[in-house]
Amino acid sequence: RKRNRKPKPLTFSLKVSISLILSSDLYICQSPIIFNGNGQRLCSEPPSILESPTVPPSVRPQPRDLAARRKVFPGGTKQATSFTGLWQRPPAGVIKVNVDAHMGADGKAGLGAVMRDENGVVLLLGVRHCLVKNVEQAEAMAVRYGIMLARRFGFQCIMVESDAANVVNIINSRLEGYSSLHIVYDDIGFESLYFQFFSCTHVRRVGNTVAHLVARLNTMGSVELICMSNFPQSILTLAENDLNA
Repeated sequence: RKRNRKPKPLTFSLKVSISLILSSDLYICQSPIIFNGNGQRLCSEPPSILESPTVPPSVRPQPRDLAARRKVFPGGTKQATSFTGLWQRPPAGVIKVNVDAHMGADGKAGLGAVMRDENGVVLLLGVRHCLVKNVEQAEAMAVRYGIMLARRFGFQCIMVESDAANVVNIINSRLEGYSSLHIVYDDIGFESLYFQFFSCTHVRRVGNTVAHLVARLNTMGSVELICMSNFPQSILTLAENDLNA
């Protein structure tokens, strides 16, 4: 006769392994440096990206809400559109979020995001370092980082621009998949539902020079660096060139 054997309790090492697997896809900021340009730390603990300060949990949109997602992606276009090669000002009340990724020689990527208003004024920039497998993953994670950064700081209407046309095409076509890369795309679709207005378009490299430089900034030994004032002069010069182009 076969005896009903009780399952053996999990060992400590197995529990740790399971915990690491379950937490490997969490995108949580660890010990960021948020400063105002004078070396003053403004925030020691980052706002949670899992709880929006502007949207109560009881009224959160669901990722399967297809009607809401169609509103997020106007027209449901399946192609990334480049209206011009130059940077253009967003409409009044909308924040433009330019993102880019820089691949390092050590397998790490710098994810850069810069936010500007309708006057072209730089409001916020951030760079985060992380491990990536390839260029597409880095570019997709840069889009996700820009969206999450905008949400963390309470922006309601954003236009995201990336110079990675293939990434923008997949985001706007809302393709589904089961790979680790599609998890990033799913996060983008979910996070975008929190905004009153959201769009994601392709811009040529010449119109994305500020984010291109931000992705290369030194984080001073931290995982993430966020700047809200007294921006580096190189960033301000490139932003000014966008307005005068």
